[in-house]
Amino acid sequence: MAKDRRQISVKGGGTLKVRQIDPTPNNTFTDLGFLGESKLTDAYNMIESKDDAGNYIDTKEAGEEVTFESSLLQTAKEQIDFMKNAKDQYFECYYPVLLNNGKYQEILIPVARIIPGEELEFKAGERRIKLTIKALWPAAALTRNPTDYNSAIGEYYKLIENSSAKGAPVDNATVPQAAI
Repeated sequence: MAKDRRQISVKGGGTLKVRQIDPTPNNTFTDLGFLGESKLTDAYNMIESKDDAGNYIDTKEAGEEVTFESSLLQTAKEQIDFMKNAKDQYFECYYPVLLNNGKYQEILIPVARIIPGEELEFKAGERRIKLTIKALWPAAALTRNPTDYNSAIGEYYKLIENSSAKGAPVDNATVPQAAI
């Protein structure tokens, strides 16, 4: 790693596409509309080990939690119903970002739950719907099309970077469904 100002990113991707993979697999990705302030959090729960003298001797990983958060800027009945109906569904999520250096970073979460519910403020100004997506532990390795998205058991998400966008997977929605 060296200093490279072309690797400084100043904006997000602006597009999140999802497709239902269970209970009814849908092969088509749906664009959720305009987004505001998106972020991906990959957090590790760590357990500290100390001896009886109080010396800090180690830390061990005790689990990983991956969350994608954003807000839907479109707040019509269509978006409200989507959030309400997400409660019993599993999704695959795709988020592309064009970087300042002309490359594309693409994030694919093969198995996810969208946390349902919304808090709508009826006020002057912009209204938003909070969007929280929890990546789930994939129970199977996945062979994908394009192959850049191939993943191992337990790989919560795939982040790729290329000079041109690969796009969302074009394989059948039953492929990620097998990892539920």
